[in-house]
Parts: sequence; C-alpha cells; structure tokens
Amino acid sequence: MHSLILLAQLQSDKGLDAVLEIMRQTGDFAEYHLGDLAQELIHPALYACGKDKIPAIEYYLNQPGLDSYLRSNAPKALAMIVFNQPERREEIIAVFRRLLNSMVSNLPVQKACDGSFAGSLMSYLIDINAKELIPEIKDIFATDCVNKAIAGDCKDVIKDLERGLGAIDKDQYVIPDIYAQYDDFKKFITKPE
Repeated sequence: MHSLILLAQLQSDKGLDAVLEIMRQTGDFAEYHLGDLAQELIHPALYACGKDKIPAIEYYLNQPGLDSYLRSNAPKALAMIVFNQPERREEIIAVFRRLLNSMVSNLPVQKACDGSFAGSLMSYLIDINAKELIPEIKDIFATDCVNKAIAGDCKDVIKDLERGLGAIDKDQYVIPDIYAQYDDFKKFITKPE
C-alpha cells in the first residue's frame, strides 16, 4: 500500500516495473495486501510511473491470464493521461482503438479480457468522451460478452458518449495529495489490539 502511494508521488518511470508486477498478481494477493484500496491506489501509481511508457502499459493489457480487477487499472491510468495531458488524447485514443479491436476476437474466448474488464473499460471511455470509438464499442457489444451491469448496455454507453457529460468524479483522475490521503486512511484503519 505504502509503496504504491510513494510511487505515485515520486512519478518516476523507474517505478513502472514494480507497479506492473503488483498488477500481475492474483486477485487474492490484491485483496490481502490492498483490500478495498486497490482501485484507489494502483491507477495513480501506474499513471505516475507509466505516463511516458505507454507501450509497456499496452503490452500489459494484452497479456493473457491476468486478474481482470487489477487489469482494469490500466485503462483508468490511460484515461488519467487524457485528463492531465489533453494534448496526448489522440495517442491514448489510438491505444484504446487497438485494444478494442483486439478484444473483438479475444473477449468471446476470454483471452486477456473478460466481460467485467470490458464493462469497466466502457466506463473509462465514457469518462474521456471517446466518441471517436463508437464503431469499435458497437463491435465489442456485438460479442454479447460485456458485463452490462458496470456501464450499461450498448445503447446506454453510446447515449452517454453522445451527451458528452464526461467524468462525474474527476478527482479519481488526479494523483492525490499524500498528506490528505494518509489523513483519510487514518479515519478508517484501526489500530491492532
């Protein structure tokens, strides 16, 4: 937990391998070591360490056999690039386009993705208003393998994209202040007896 927080603050690409190694572990590993904080801690660290190493994140996204819950942090970190470095939007859209195109054949056989990952991906695409990816999004939903409980069905996702509301909670796309983060943790982490 503390390593991810510090790596997010240091923002050095030298930490990328460590973050990706955490993300290559099992869901049980993440649950034991990070608990409910995994989704809050991993993507800022991945963004901070990987924002200038997109090919490494893209390679990770295409590796089979990884935990879907942990994998979903990668597209969220890519979305952080769009929010924090808007001049790189086209670069990130191209990464998402390649990912979606590979998922058309990989999703039905659950190779390097599953329905939950696909549903999570849709929510990040909505957050960045990825209207240019609507054809690819339709292709993904045509596989009938997307978990619709996460971002909705195809019509819902496209409607949200066309409305262009973007992220409801933009705070999830910034690196948190370390002092505020630890103050928040103190409120719910209890002392051992």
